[in-house]
Amino acid sequence: MAKVVVVGGGVAGISAALAAARLGAATTLVESSNVVGLSKALLPSILSEDKREGDLVLPDVGALAANGIELKTGHSVTRISNAEKKVVVGLPGKTAQDSTEGTLKFDSLVLCTGARPEAPDLRGLSKPNVFLLRGPSDYVRLASRLGEFETVAVSGPIPLALRLGEILANRGKRAKIFCGAKGLERQFSEPIANGIREHAASMYEPSQVSLLEESVDSIMGVERAEAVGAAGFVHTCDAVVMVPRSVPSFPTIDCDKGRNGGILVDNSMSTSLPGIFAAGDSAEIRFKSGSVPARLFSTSKVCGDVAGTNAAGGSSSATPSWSVEQTYFGLDYCSAGLSEEEASSIGLEASTAVSESGEGELDGRRLVTLVSMVFDNATHQVYGIQAAGRRASSLSSAASLIVALGLSVEQLVNLESSYHPGPGNETSPIALTARKVGDTKGA
Repeated sequence: MAKVVVVGGGVAGISAALAAARLGAATTLVESSNVVGLSKALLPSILSEDKREGDLVLPDVGALAANGIELKTGHSVTRISNAEKKVVVGLPGKTAQDSTEGTLKFDSLVLCTGARPEAPDLRGLSKPNVFLLRGPSDYVRLASRLGEFETVAVSGPIPLALRLGEILANRGKRAKIFCGAKGLERQFSEPIANGIREHAASMYEPSQVSLLEESVDSIMGVERAEAVGAAGFVHTCDAVVMVPRSVPSFPTIDCDKGRNGGILVDNSMSTSLPGIFAAGDSAEIRFKSGSVPARLFSTSKVCGDVAGTNAAGGSSSATPSWSVEQTYFGLDYCSAGLSEEEASSIGLEASTAVSESGEGELDGRRLVTLVSMVFDNATHQVYGIQAAGRRASSLSSAASLIVALGLSVEQLVNLESSYHPGPGNETSPIALTARKVGDTKGA
């Protein structure tokens, strides 16, 4: 019976452990904390729904024992020896020792150790009323003190900063969201970024939600945070919420790394070392001539399953599309694949086409669907699709498949739209965007 050790008890780790066990492997799951199956994607719900850490545990955790998986919590992997096929773990309350008790032997190893928060180098970060959201306890602390504040400055990676700002606004706070220079346009196509701004302006008074194209460079105050400095201006506030960026985290191991420092894997989740696989936030997936971080719940789950399957001797491959569905200030949004900036950052020659479809109004808002498509200039392969507005979420599955299958613009020109009875059955918004590429080419 193959011995599989999975390191990390998040989304990817649980998925990998279950896949390996179901193929008959003797599977051990090692987790450094005392909590297994915590979904980081649900952390904002602590603020919006008054949830606690225990409410964020994945339901799959209950299947671990049923599948015979040995669970070791509070154990940190301190060393990996691929030559000896063993991992050395630090035991609870003891110093790690290279002994039988502190050693786990394996035939295959799956690293799903996630990412660690990296605090910004910012003056004033240690002041009272500054909340650096590194984990569940920080969210719980902020939730317990929200009643004390009226105006909150929010800074961090888009789109999480948008989500937190919206939650705070819905809790009756004035939210000043610092997106950075052209921060929305780096994440979204320009028309969709503008759509987000318009929806925020239509849902909230300007004093309640501010989307600022600036970055916080200092936190000011005497006994507590009272203001932030950004681009030479001072913005008063009662509290500051900082979301740190995430950095891939894993034990020292001599394998190839991606451009963002993650463990480089192919579509089988194999690393450059035989018998060692990786998935989740600690991994980067080869894509064309570059690599893309695997930092989404859905990507982690799929890739974890593939890693566990292959570690147990099976044969599987992942076709990640990095698909997201979300609502920003009442604007339905979905995306799959890469933005134009992401495509360019890994050396791809890409362009973007945008189309707008639909008409009419509801509650003063135009009923339109915006679609942007990132495609290869030479082959017209589609690298990414973003959609926002009316019925945008209905395009999510199609966008995910298009990117995962590597379809070309020409293959989408006659893509069928979902049928819904009524006058004026529409052409698919994705097909309209594809036709726009063709029209531009013809011109």
